[in-house]
Amino acid sequence: ILMGFQLWTKSTIDIFKLQENFFIQDFSDQKKIFIIGSSEVANLNATLINDSVIPYGFEVYDLGLAADNPVERLQTIDRIISLQPNLIIYGIGIRDFIEISNIELKTDTPLHPLPQVQDIYPFINLNNFNLLESPKFISLKVINSILFDFLGISSTENIIKDRTPFYLHGSDVYHVKSNDEIISDYNTRPQFPDMQSLDSNQNFVALLKILEKLHQNNIDVIVFTTPKHHVYFENLSSFNKETFEQSLSIISTTGVPVYRFDDKYAQQNIWYDYRHVVIDEVGIIFSEDILNLIIDHIDS
Repeated sequence: ILMGFQLWTKSTIDIFKLQENFFIQDFSDQKKIFIIGSSEVANLNATLINDSVIPYGFEVYDLGLAADNPVERLQTIDRIISLQPNLIIYGIGIRDFIEISNIELKTDTPLHPLPQVQDIYPFINLNNFNLLESPKFISLKVINSILFDFLGISSTENIIKDRTPFYLHGSDVYHVKSNDEIISDYNTRPQFPDMQSLDSNQNFVALLKILEKLHQNNIDVIVFTTPKHHVYFENLSSFNKETFEQSLSIISTTGVPVYRFDDKYAQQNIWYDYRHVVIDEVGIIFSEDILNLIIDHIDS
């Protein structure tokens, strides 16, 4: 039952349905800018950014995905490229290189000689199965999915912003938490493990593959580091910090510009948890900085 519930609800809204509805649209008459990354990117105010670049002749879409990482983003990068964006803004953080993906990074290994269950029953997405998720969480997702699909409402007041087509925003993204609440919440969460070394880090390898694909298709790319609350840096291991710095240096050698926002707002009261800036007015500084990044690139 647990597996059935999870296979039914996992990403049925935010991944499959929302992505497919987006990719089947005709964008041929638009000059497009895509912002990609995890929920740390999806919480940008993409409507504000879009409205501000329309006079420059561009449309902006924030394609941020919950718990996204480069291995998983690599699976859809060809579809993104097929829409012929003029510019891609990619937000990354240490979590992107630590998050374990259930999707195996495709290499030149031969096909398995025996039939695979995913091939026989393609509607079963075994990549999304995770027994470590709590039954309570899965049950809430079931309830939320039913309410959203059949009644058009959501138990968590999720809304789909017109410029953030892949992400469901809960009402919590509009409420600033106090510094003590942020620290208390951080201390209850599992601590990040150390990153794998970059030569064996599948997410970093996948990110380089993505950047290479974009370069081959003459698509401009900007990379920026996603911001964090100061409690994150106070608990960041020296190994993770040094390895992340090394990854940014390697990215820079590919000719892709890298902009740093990771600790820019660390001491400001604009957070609803340690790695997400609120969408409300007090957190608009993050969106305005990304907007200025885009405008500077357009003007250059």
